[in-house]
Amino acid sequence: MRFAMSRRVANLSFLCRCLSPFVEGAELREQMGAADWEGVVGIANSYFLASALWAGLEQKGLLPEVEPELRGYLRAMYEFNTQRNRELLAQVEEVTALLNEVGLQPLLMKGAAALLSPGPTPGARFMMDLDLWVEPEKIEIAAEALLRAGYGFEKEQHHYTADSHHLPGLLRPGAAGKVELHRRLLSGRGLGKQLAEGVEMEVVALANGARARVMTPVFALLHNIIHSEVSHGAHRLHYLDLRQMTNFAWLMSQHDVEWESLEGLMQSKGLSAVWAAYTHALSGLFAASLPARPTAAARWHFTQRLAFFHLAPRHAWLWKSRAIVLQIAYVFSRGHLDGRYGERWRPIANRMQHLGYLARKYGLQRSRWNYAGRLGSSLRGWSGES
Repeated sequence: MRFAMSRRVANLSFLCRCLSPFVEGAELREQMGAADWEGVVGIANSYFLASALWAGLEQKGLLPEVEPELRGYLRAMYEFNTQRNRELLAQVEEVTALLNEVGLQPLLMKGAAALLSPGPTPGARFMMDLDLWVEPEKIEIAAEALLRAGYGFEKEQHHYTADSHHLPGLLRPGAAGKVELHRRLLSGRGLGKQLAEGVEMEVVALANGARARVMTPVFALLHNIIHSEVSHGAHRLHYLDLRQMTNFAWLMSQHDVEWESLEGLMQSKGLSAVWAAYTHALSGLFAASLPARPTAAARWHFTQRLAFFHLAPRHAWLWKSRAIVLQIAYVFSRGHLDGRYGERWRPIANRMQHLGYLARKYGLQRSRWNYAGRLGSSLRGWSGES
């Protein structure tokens, strides 16, 4: 297809190979001079991967091949992020110590866990905030400990409810990042419960003596896939979550994890199609070697991802319209609402209640949609649901 050879897709492919831990520098050296660096760095910036691009080029010994002005920009981005990650690590240690004082050992998730073992390139990974999970019944204790230490909830919190998968973000003047305390490992009761079943953790000691928990590598990888592909909808929207895919590739290369182990876990959670599509995309973009041939459905899914990636800049309205339609269909589907509101299915009540949640989330507290949500909650109560 025409988009498969487009300049934008070619730039994406080159960027991914620069980032990939599975590609050697010698394989890319001949392409360095002909690369469309403006396009490559533009894609990297849009996914917050400029610092990761510097790290990838440095590890492959390719930085001398980059023109000085661009090399200086990438280095500045990497050094800035390295310093920020050091400050975030210090914040993780501080927050963990505060929670230890009230008898809690938080589970460090995603970037917060990656900070503990950054490898030779501590500034490669960019993270938005710090995600920590504590047992749901103890989350208020954790929040109170941080509030006493000078943290405060962010102002925009009207869309959070008592059942949201994490509390509003906690901020402190001078701190490097926002802290999110999670009561579930993923959004939605169904997803969070599904991942939590059998999740393996281990206790780690931080530099200041505080103790936290982290997922074992297999479950950290599992969380990465389900979080980006299912919870955030990358799979159903055919969206390339390139930042999380890069994190997955790095984590996979750092640990001796068998593909079969991950595949078995994904199958046990009914996510075989997601796994097949994700690993084929990982193979196509990052040159990861896979033990099995991709299915026809996985190949077609990857083709659609590339098509929408190619079309997005020129036809943003088409991408956004399609995404809105698919997202609306999903958020009001039985599978999504079963996971969010419980096992018993009340088609009208569940959908009206979710309409009210969305009204609060998007600042429509006084609208008719919020009243519909209240009515939905009442209907659920009358039907005996909790």
